This record gives sequence, C-alpha cells and structure tokens, in this order.
Amino acid sequence: MTPSGRRVTPGVTGGWRAGKRCSFGTACALQASSGMQASIRLDTIPAGPTAIRAARSSWADVLFDGLRASLAGSRADALLGMQRFVEILARARAQRDATSWRSLVSSLREHRLRALCAEDPYTDRASRKPRGYPGDAVLLDFVYQHSDVAPLVAAATPLGREIHAYTARASSGARAVRARRDRIAARIDRVAQRTENARILSFGCGHLREAEQSMAVARGALAALVAADADAETAARVAEQWEGTAVRPVCRSLGQLIRGRASIAGSFDLVYALGLHDYLGARAGRALVARLFDLTAPGGTVVIANFLPSFDGAAYMEAMMDCWLVYRDEAELLALARDVPEAELADVQIDTEPTGSIAFLEITKKR
Repeated sequence: MTPSGRRVTPGVTGGWRAGKRCSFGTACALQASSGMQASIRLDTIPAGPTAIRAARSSWADVLFDGLRASLAGSRADALLGMQRFVEILARARAQRDATSWRSLVSSLREHRLRALCAEDPYTDRASRKPRGYPGDAVLLDFVYQHSDVAPLVAAATPLGREIHAYTARASSGARAVRARRDRIAARIDRVAQRTENARILSFGCGHLREAEQSMAVARGALAALVAADADAETAARVAEQWEGTAVRPVCRSLGQLIRGRASIAGSFDLVYALGLHDYLGARAGRALVARLFDLTAPGGTVVIANFLPSFDGAAYMEAMMDCWLVYRDEAELLALARDVPEAELADVQIDTEPTGSIAFLEITKKR
C-alpha cells in the first residue's frame, strides 16, 4: 500500500472520498461531515512554535473527524478509512526529515486522535509497553488472533474493534507477521523431515506460536525445540503450554548470549530470531547473528527476519503506537552476516514474504 497522494475528504455518510492531492506540509483541504471545511498550508504559516502547534492541531482535528466518521460506518467503510489514514500518515512521514517527523509525532501524542486509536487494544498495548519494552509476546498474540487475547478484543469499544480489524488483521504489517510465523513453522517441518532427531533454537521466542502451526511439533518429531526469551513471564507461559513435549523453554537475554554469561547447550539444525533485529542497531545485530551461527550445527541454517524500509505501516506505528523499528534493506541485512567466518559459509540468501514488508536472511553453515 503506497501513499496515494490523493486528497481525502470525510463524506456525509461516513468514510473517505477521493479527491485531489492532500498531504501535510502542502495545501490540504478536507471537508468534514458537518459541511465545515478546514484548510491547512504549513508553508504559509508564520514562524513560531505557537502557530505551528495550532496548525498541527487543526490538521489532526480534520483527520480525527474523517477517521471517526469512517469507523462509524460499515466494516468496509472502517477498513477503507483506516487505510486512508495510514496513507496520509505515511505521506507526512515521507515528506519530513527525522527531526521534523518526531516533532510532529510528539504533538500528536496530546491529540484526541491518539486516544481514538488507543481504543484498539493492540495499538494501546504497543503504546503503553506494560512489560517495559516494545513488541512483547502478548502484543503479537493480537496479530495472531490468538484465543488468549480474545477477551481483550471483545472488551474494546465498538470503534476500537473496528480499528483493530485493520491494525491487527487486515493491515500489511499484520499479514506480514502472520506470514513470518507460518514460514518458520513450515521450515521447522522441513528440517524435521530431512534430519533425524532435529534440534531447533528459537531466540526471542515470544509465545512460540509457530509451534502451534507445526506438524513436526504436533507429532513429536523433534529431539528438542529450545525456546529462549529474556522475559521470564513469557518463558513461563511457554513452559506451561508445552509441558511434557520437546519444547524446552529457557530464560536468556541478548546480552547474556552475546557476552557468554549464560550458554545454550548443544548445537542446532535450525536457529531463528524473528523479531529481535527490528530493535537492534548494526553492531548488536551483527553480534547476535555471529553468536547464533556459532550455535548452528554443520549443514544447519540461521534465519533472521527484519522489516524493510518499504513497509507502509511505519508511520502509524511510530505516531500512534510509539513503536520505532530499525528498518533494513537487503544490503543492510547482508551486512548482519559480516562477522560470520566466511570459511564456514555454505550459502546466504534473502527472501521476502508476500506483502513485501518483511525480509528473511538465511545463512547456511558448511557441513
């Protein structure tokens, strides 16, 4: 979903009507359902923080009115309204440098637009970060539409559930995360088919929902699936769910692994980290890849997932969820393997899931 650059106007029956070009920072006119019209042109506003704050607030007011009207309509109206809203935010982000964009995001935190989006339990949890860090396992369960979080979705406001239908279900980011889960589940099954007594390591495992999709796990075809996570509460949930199976939960942090303060015993035919690199800088990212490669058995593979810079939901995540990922293109993904001994490399590949939002770096060790 690429920003369309079209003007969007809340219609009298709810939803958005396509018009001429509209983007924050250029001439922007949107007609509210009441018939009132708000026009904003930031490049003609006198300099000064008060004027800028007022202009941003007026822009956000128009977006609020249009989005709320869409959400009050049919499910199709709500999904289209959310899509248009995400496109407008993406265009605003694309037109500004990092400092200006962060300033705009900061001003939106105090606006009712942010509160409206927080009626969605997925957006709300991402913003609040109750575990003290972004992207926790419960947050991902919203995207997986898991039964564990169904009561939280049911308890949301009607408008919150409409927003949720887009953010955690229909958006490209949500579809990409589910594709990421399904891809690694299928990979687990392939490894189990070709390797007797296969051992697998998931680092930063979350609630290990891919195991629920794996036929190999269901059949007990693995010697071990070591599920490592820094969050003790998350590791305990995995232990509870998978007691008596080949799943072996361990509580290990990134720092412990990289610095060798807490080892993970053995070597593994498949090692994967699906979300950690979205939050790691280049140095830590390379160190993690090198350490995971050390834990890989001859002929085994390390799989790393990372959101791409082309991901169209970045602006919404930053502005409404306070979630700032580290996006990497293919060259930057390949650079993560820089500290892996070249003499031990058999193959390095990069692939993407169907939405083109997440890329996978796969590094295979020589036999």
